[in-house]
Amino acid sequence: MCLIINLILTISMFRISLCFLFLTVNIQAQNINLSESITDNDTIVGYTNQRSMTYSFNLLHPGITNSSAIGSASEDKLGFNIGAQIFLYKHFYLGAYTGTLYLDVKDKALVGNYERSTVTHSYLQLGYEFPISQKIRLDLNFVPWGDSRYKNILELSNNAKQIDRASITMFGAGFSYSFSKSLDVFVSYSYRSDESRIQTASQIQGDFNTINYNTLGIGIRFFGGKKDLFTEFKSYF
Repeated sequence: MCLIINLILTISMFRISLCFLFLTVNIQAQNINLSESITDNDTIVGYTNQRSMTYSFNLLHPGITNSSAIGSASEDKLGFNIGAQIFLYKHFYLGAYTGTLYLDVKDKALVGNYERSTVTHSYLQLGYEFPISQKIRLDLNFVPWGDSRYKNILELSNNAKQIDRASITMFGAGFSYSFSKSLDVFVSYSYRSDESRIQTASQIQGDFNTINYNTLGIGIRFFGGKKDLFTEFKSYF
């Protein structure tokens, strides 16, 4: 089952990447034409609020909660996320992301003889941007599907490890400010719930079923284009 899920994710990421590649050519042409019509390149006055796509990188503070044995036993460290968004229609977008969170184990009695965990994740995101002004945006988003991989490193050994899997559901919000015609900085918050596939004794199974996070992020986002995907395709007909 895990192999099937990973295959579906790989195919989805590949298809989205092809769309991003196709739009990049159009975005560059649009940006060139746009820059020729604006005399002040240091401002974004006159730019449309509509975008075609974005690329982002952000640092994360996982904020793992005490609602599970893993949460109670772990101390969260920094993580990171990279991803891209394509605007499907108006300000509705589809995003694809991957990243890693780092956890240190502080109470081995709860989870076993682990020293630390590395949590890698990939997910698809649906969202909507609210352009408050030419430079300021509010973003609301939802992750209906994602997969995470917990690599638990045994004490005093980097080679000995145990792998656990989980399914991701996440709700989030963000606030961004545009510094130029192609660069945002943003802060974000998300509530993430990992439904694990960990199998353990029935008496403590409930302590491992769900792992929750309150995650804060800060990052940069590069963007371009002025047409959503629907409008872009419509112009060819």
